[in-house]
Amino acid sequence: MDEAFPITVIILDRPYKMKVSPREEETIRKAVKAINKRAGEYKKNFAYKDMQDILAMMSVEMSTKIIRLEENNRYVNSKLMSKLEEIENVLEEEKIAR
Repeated sequence: MDEAFPITVIILDRPYKMKVSPREEETIRKAVKAINKRAGEYKKNFAYKDMQDILAMMSVEMSTKIIRLEENNRYVNSKLMSKLEEIENVLEEEKIAR
């Protein structure tokens, strides 16, 4: 079993302590890096005065991406299940024909 251990990540120049498993650490660090990079892009390209505004816009952007990915996963899963049912039917027909 993976034992959780403490790490500190820096998000928008503020430290945050977290307990993570060894499996999660790399993903969390990549996420933090992506957050800081995107926040820098928002600061550079838009006239936001407050970090709260940047975080709000990033939340909308990332939530939208998550929703799209979930919808896409449902679509792909339904197509996959349909194809699996077709394969099962063909195999069943072959089994009956023998």
